Amino acid sequence: MRTSAAEQGAPARSQHLTGELLLRAAGDSRVNHVPYRGGRPLLQDLVGGVIDAGVVTFSAGAQQARAGQLIALAVTSADLAPTFPDVPTAAQRIAPGLVQTTWMGLFVPKGTPDAIQMRIHTAAASALKEPAIIDRLRSLGFEPPGQDAAALPKLFGSTTITFRNIATERAIVSTDG
Repeated sequence: MRTSAAEQGAPARSQHLTGELLLRAAGDSRVNHVPYRGGRPLLQDLVGGVIDAGVVTFSAGAQQARAGQLIALAVTSADLAPTFPDVPTAAQRIAPGLVQTTWMGLFVPKGTPDAIQMRIHTAAASALKEPAIIDRLRSLGFEPPGQDAAALPKLFGSTTITFRNIATERAIVSTDG
């Protein structure tokens, strides 16, 4: 099988490691990892039949899935995707408890005063409550989290541990330092 994980040019990126989590959950399968310089070239090769499967962000693959060019097998979120309610979660289709979400966070330099950090968090949290922003994020496959400022460090830490563990288990080494 010629499968791949979309990434930005080097092994050990989130889509690659998520793919490894999925493969392990599916019975410790091993496939040939083919690195891509992003989701678009991977999707072109997937639609063209050059590769058999791939792991991409929901927003990257949604257009081809809607057009019937690709079949969405599963989403790795805890819940069904509102824009694709017929696509099962990985936990439903592959392995109970398997959840790996794509997330984005706002980061500031170490030493940034707490007051400035809170001001940035408050502005971002307010923006994420705007109906137009919520609709746009959902159309891209994201669900606005509405988490408090303390949630990001916990999420970052748990994701780092999960990815470090699968990378160590699978002997995956990042080539970009």
